[in-house]
Amino acid sequence: MKTLIDQLFIEKAEGNNRYYILNESLPLTFKDEQEAAGFLVEAIRAWKSKGLFLNEVRVPEGSNAADIPEDKLVVTFRYFRGEAAERYFKPVLALQEKILPNLTELGFVEKDVVCGCGCGHISYSYPFQMLELFAKEGREGLLRRENEKRAEKEREALRSQNESLDKKLAGKEITPELREQLLPHSWEKIMVVNSTVALLQGDRSEYGSSGGCGYWSQVYCFCGSQKQMQEWQWRDRYSADNDRKWLCVQDIGKVEVSEKEGKTIVVVELVNKNHGNRSTTFTFDKPTQKAAVTLSIEQQTLFVEKAKRELEQIMNGLNDLMPHKPTMIVSRGPDSYYKPTVKQSEVRPKLGVAAFVVEEQIDHHGDDRQMRCNLYVLKWGQEKAERKAEDHGYNTREGGAFLQVLEVETDRVVINTKSGKSTIQL
Repeated sequence: MKTLIDQLFIEKAEGNNRYYILNESLPLTFKDEQEAAGFLVEAIRAWKSKGLFLNEVRVPEGSNAADIPEDKLVVTFRYFRGEAAERYFKPVLALQEKILPNLTELGFVEKDVVCGCGCGHISYSYPFQMLELFAKEGREGLLRRENEKRAEKEREALRSQNESLDKKLAGKEITPELREQLLPHSWEKIMVVNSTVALLQGDRSEYGSSGGCGYWSQVYCFCGSQKQMQEWQWRDRYSADNDRKWLCVQDIGKVEVSEKEGKTIVVVELVNKNHGNRSTTFTFDKPTQKAAVTLSIEQQTLFVEKAKRELEQIMNGLNDLMPHKPTMIVSRGPDSYYKPTVKQSEVRPKLGVAAFVVEEQIDHHGDDRQMRCNLYVLKWGQEKAERKAEDHGYNTREGGAFLQVLEVETDRVVINTKSGKSTIQL
């Protein structure tokens, strides 16, 4: 192998400048992509030892590629659309394309659009150690490493959440079920009422495609392993004349908790300093000790990858329709339909539920475009994401299409459209 690697690259010169190209006459055939990756590993090592990466490795200023430890080595390469000078077609990139054409599809390769001017320069990069791991252990090794990284990330996040929540509790005791629910909100303003009940104040906003912004005040109530949310729209999306500022919740006041007929009843005072306080009520079944079922780290990794592929397939299907869309004849001349876009992507690896909102143009009337938002939901174990809801409308006459995911749980997805909030049972 060493002899073959020594003959891989041919040196060229232009004046005082030298560069290298791949020796295309060498017989480079391998039984599988793992063996090809092993050869690429050794080729990069040899290339690196000479300090000849020519911008194909991130080298700190003032240092040499040969001095970088392999665990810090990040290989980078660019694709150029159109014609490019031979010296810019770097030898490592040429070798990668020749023996590992699907390298960019592996999970450890990152993509970055280098230039926004439309020239099409795209940069890819990957840690050298991940290529070496793939060469030794294949895709199973990559999956194992991804699981280890996810597990470590989960442990660090949990440690940080517990520390933050303990500071807020200041010694107060709460049930394990309530603690499990509060951990994701440990950085927010939490009011702990007793060992089983807590409150959280929130808000949200909505922007329409035709302009305008609506505001909602929210209050979440947690009781054991149960959760409810109520919200009130106080600012209208379209006209300030329709604002209902008395519905704005500025703070949470007194809270009363009682038990009646096997139910837990929580009465919450909603503070509005300008228009007076009011109250709202949350009613729960008897606090349950049942903990939420979550996927294993390995299952979470598989689900995230599945969700990513499903969203790509959905968008590919919509983009395939673009050549069949009509041309709009508008006041300023011919115009094209808008391309499909992803408006929202909510993936819950622990729960094994993902929700996607994609928008497409489906019609037009003169200059007025008719848009449609589709909601797709994917659950762990399903082969394909299912379309669960839609909202459509002309931009000018009807305010466009609007669909927003508010909550994603194991058994439901809560959405908001122009028709209002609704719950989709899964």
